[in-house]
Amino acid sequence: MGWKPLHLLVSTSAGQSILTAAGLDAAKGIVSPLYIKDIAAPKWANDPAVVEFQAFREKYLPNVTADNSIAFISWSAARTLQRILEQCGDELTHDNVLKHATNLKGFAAPAFMPGVVYSTTPTDYAPIKTLFMSTFNGKDWDVPEKPITE
Repeated sequence: MGWKPLHLLVSTSAGQSILTAAGLDAAKGIVSPLYIKDIAAPKWANDPAVVEFQAFREKYLPNVTADNSIAFISWSAARTLQRILEQCGDELTHDNVLKHATNLKGFAAPAFMPGVVYSTTPTDYAPIKTLFMSTFNGKDWDVPEKPITE
């Protein structure tokens, strides 16, 4: 028939460790919104956050593979929570934690791609408003130069 439907993939499943399980050839042409660095992509190998995560993984998570994007995202979320708690100081109340968590506007989590930042405010809890609509070419993601921003 020649029908080639557009396949969209949720961003949290876009890591190469996940795509490899399905087969990289089978993933060719998939479109996904990206905002997290693909830890398996060579272009991020020397990125300071990736280097820091890999050192952490080797020391504390020796059974986790180097390309595990879920572990990388989780580590980044934990680093974001660390920042929130540090801003709270000794006042670890619900209200103070919420105050700092809803004022992350402009904070770039370690795993975020360049140009992507948190945008939470006390009246808007949507954390990310910038992403790159990217297409998988069978080996890596083709990421456009300009992101989409709300």
